[in-house]
Amino acid sequence: MDHSRTRLVRVPFLIPTWAAAQVLWPRTILVKQGVELTPAFIAHELVHVERMGRIGMLAYWWGYLRLRMRYSYRDHPWEVAAREGANNTERRAAAKRVIGRAT
Repeated sequence: MDHSRTRLVRVPFLIPTWAAAQVLWPRTILVKQGVELTPAFIAHELVHVERMGRIGMLAYWWGYLRLRMRYSYRDHPWEVAAREGANNTERRAAAKRVIGRAT
């Protein structure tokens, strides 16, 4: 997926408050102020951006919440996929470009 239009937005807080980042609308990663922007961290979020791009915003929200009610955050299938996908070399390179545009 082309991430040339994906952007990072720093926010003072997120709900839930323990979250460091969220993808709530297409091609936008909300990141809590003070959280370090590393390629691995942003690559994880890019997996979520890609899924939202494939299935659409409403289907993403519904699917994420439905699965979250069934699984813990750690075992949530989309979070497991994002952790695994963060190791992809191309996605990490894309994450570096996204970080570079944000700083």
